[in-house]
Amino acid sequence: MTLSLDNLRYVRIGTADLAAAARFAGETLGLQANGVSDKIAYFRSDSRDYSLCFFEGKREDTAVAFEIHLAGDLDQAFDDLTAAGFAPRRGTDEEAEERRVKSFIVFRSKSGAAIEIVHRPLSSGWRFHATRDAGITGLQHVGFRSDRIAEDQAMWTDVLGARVSDWVGDAAFLRIDDLHHRVALYPSSPSGLFEVGFAVEELDQIMQNFYYMRGRQVRILRGPGRDPASGQIFLSVAGPDGILFTLSTEMERVDEDRLARQYPFQPASFCGWGTVSELPEFAGSPA
Repeated sequence: MTLSLDNLRYVRIGTADLAAAARFAGETLGLQANGVSDKIAYFRSDSRDYSLCFFEGKREDTAVAFEIHLAGDLDQAFDDLTAAGFAPRRGTDEEAEERRVKSFIVFRSKSGAAIEIVHRPLSSGWRFHATRDAGITGLQHVGFRSDRIAEDQAMWTDVLGARVSDWVGDAAFLRIDDLHHRVALYPSSPSGLFEVGFAVEELDQIMQNFYYMRGRQVRILRGPGRDPASGQIFLSVAGPDGILFTLSTEMERVDEDRLARQYPFQPASFCGWGTVSELPEFAGSPA
């Protein structure tokens, strides 16, 4: 039986400048701090205890976590990943406490991205309260650069149970529920986490955030625009440690029976409104 991931849970980003990263999360994005020390900083975007965490550490230790609800599924994931040659490792009690989960396993994709599968992560009984009116409703999706795109796509679909919603060139957009994508894979390097996406309420919040970012000279790398494949309206800005942070709304729900579509690798396939990004992952050319 193919494993089924239940939820995109959190992102952990290793950084050499924790203070600057924490300011970005709180002041620029508007997330709510939920525990900050000189080594680690947790931030909420919804009912979860946290969805974004910066820690003092190496960029290569950055990881994305997905949740499963049954302890037996964690054992199945460990066995399936072992059989597929991914050498998963069970997290220690101390590591689980830091991640605020009951238990977890961690492994690396063929391109080297760290992925955690967690069981019983903490939720919060307190309503999420943003530090500014950014309109964020929750962590929505992540994107990875991959220099082994075919092998990484096969891992997500054959081992972790994701499904391809669409391709743009060789970039793959993968769903684990009915949302168009929770994971995007871009054929690029260096491999690893590339994008963290948060949902916002509606178009008004995209434009409010656009003017907010522009007024504070935050570097806008993409948008405002609309993605033809997913339908999402997006705004992407440069964040700490080379991570792209995206705010989006109106991402489409995908019927189980819809076949994946193939779009050409060109700027128009990444934005139907005509905005062009300098990022090569979106068919742009560096300025």
